[in-house]
Amino acid sequence: MGRFLMTVSFLFSLQLALAQTLRIDSTCRTITLDGDELFPSWSADGTKLLFQSNTNGNWDIYLYEFDVDTLLQLTSATSNEQHPVWMPDGKHLVFDSDREGGYYLYKMDVGPGEQSFLFRREIECRQAAFPPAKRLVYFSGFDRQNEKWAIYSYDFVSDNLNKLTHRKDDCSHPAVSPNGKHILYLKSASTYPFERMSVLNWYGNHVIEMDSVWAIDPAWGPNGLKIYFVSGNNRLQNEVFSLWKNGSHLERLTNDNLNVRTPAVSPDGSKMALAVMYENSFDIFIIPLSQE
Repeated sequence: MGRFLMTVSFLFSLQLALAQTLRIDSTCRTITLDGDELFPSWSADGTKLLFQSNTNGNWDIYLYEFDVDTLLQLTSATSNEQHPVWMPDGKHLVFDSDREGGYYLYKMDVGPGEQSFLFRREIECRQAAFPPAKRLVYFSGFDRQNEKWAIYSYDFVSDNLNKLTHRKDDCSHPAVSPNGKHILYLKSASTYPFERMSVLNWYGNHVIEMDSVWAIDPAWGPNGLKIYFVSGNNRLQNEVFSLWKNGSHLERLTNDNLNVRTPAVSPDGSKMALAVMYENSFDIFIIPLSQE
């Protein structure tokens, strides 16, 4: 099969359309603890939200249930548990933890709370992402030979570990499109804290390079047509942006001069969970969002 690669090159500051502005204010529903709350992850039915918080001095995983307005702490170890995501079955979540001295992926049953390794391989791994099919997981893994983080996939059925990126830069934060056909990820750049976005197809070939876009915390929209991310001129005044999956139609969605992070759109596209710096710490704000 032929390899197709599209390079997105446009001036970020000039070819920018201002979309309908999202308002971040006191009318928004807020999830807050005495610390930073980051990396929200919606359940498939939109009734629950996972996130991480360091209110106890280290990162733990929490679950908020919208229907009953209940907040549950799911982990309570002295190690750091981060980047929670739902597994396709909706009954388990996955997070990475440094409890073994390095980063590894762990699986947790939401009900009994039982925890175990997601899989056992001699590779540090973090930032899991799942396609709709249950047999695969994508993640950022540490390539010891090259001393770089790369994007990998693991097949639970064949017990196969596959390295998908072979770059000189660190690669991180994979996000799988809703149809499972594309993997969005970040590659390191000289624009810290911002990085560059790239898109792989499911068998590992690059299809889009977005080298002109500075970004952190990229995420897919619920129908796979848009990519949402955070960008800005510095780390103190970030805004939420979106663009189409082919890299066109760049739009700024917020205009609040706030420090925001980790946007996540609900499965029905009606709202966004967003970490917002408020009174010197990040809280989760739930913001109404027009349909894609």
